Amino acid sequence: LEFRRVLFRSVDDHGQALRTVSYAGTQRLTMVVDGRAMRSTVRVTHLAPDRTRIDYLDGDLAGTRVVTRPDGTWTSDPRTGRTDVSRVPPLPIDLSAGTASASRADAIAGHETVQVRLSAGDTVRDLWIDRRSGLILANRTSQAGHETSDTRFETITEDARPNPADFGVPQEGRTDGAEPMSVAELSTRLHIPVHAPAWLPTGFKALGTYLHRCPCCGMEAAQLVYGDGVRLISVFEESKTHTGCLAD
Repeated sequence: LEFRRVLFRSVDDHGQALRTVSYAGTQRLTMVVDGRAMRSTVRVTHLAPDRTRIDYLDGDLAGTRVVTRPDGTWTSDPRTGRTDVSRVPPLPIDLSAGTASASRADAIAGHETVQVRLSAGDTVRDLWIDRRSGLILANRTSQAGHETSDTRFETITEDARPNPADFGVPQEGRTDGAEPMSVAELSTRLHIPVHAPAWLPTGFKALGTYLHRCPCCGMEAAQLVYGDGVRLISVFEESKTHTGCLAD
C-alpha cells in the first residue's frame, strides 16, 4: 500500500508541477538513431501551466528550437530552414499498463528524487521525479536491454520568470506535419476507408487519430496512434495511388 501511494503520488505530483511551476535549466540529452548515439546539451524553459521551449546548444542538432504549446509542437531546424508542426501529444504516463515500481534514488542536479520504473514487453522507461516539486528530472528509455534515449537535468532553477514572448512559434518554412481528425473525416479527406487495426498488443489504448502530412513530399495519410504508457505505435493508412515516402 505504501509503495502504491508513493508511486501514484509521484506521478500525480509531476502533473501538478507542470501546471504550477515555471522553471529553467540545462539538460544533457542522448538519443540513439540508427545505432548511433547523438548527444546534445539543451536549454529547457517551462512557463506554467503549458508552454515549454527547448533550445539545442551543441551537438548534431545545434540551433534547433522546439516550442510546445497546447495547440501543438513546433520544431525549427536551421539546417533545413523548415519548421515542422505536430499536433500529436506526448506519450502520457500510464500506470495501469505493464508493471511499475518506485524507489528512492540518487540526487539529480542536487535534488532528491524518487525513481519510477515502467515496463511493458521489452521496453523499460525510468523516470527520476523530484521528491519536493514533482518535476521529472531525468528520463531514460531502454529496449531489449539497449538504451535508446536518456535525458537528465544538469542544472535547474524553479520559480523562473520566463518571458511569454519567448514561446512564439516561427512561421518560416512552416509545414503542418499532423493535425487531429476523426476517422470519418480522414476517410472523407483521403477517399479511402480508414479502419482501426483488428489486433493490438495487450495494454495498448487509442491515443488519437490524425491527418499526417509528410514533411518531405507532402503526401497525406491517416495516422492512428496507440500507447500503453511505455511504448507508442503509429499506424499509417494511405491510398495505394500514392508514391510518397510512406509507400517506399
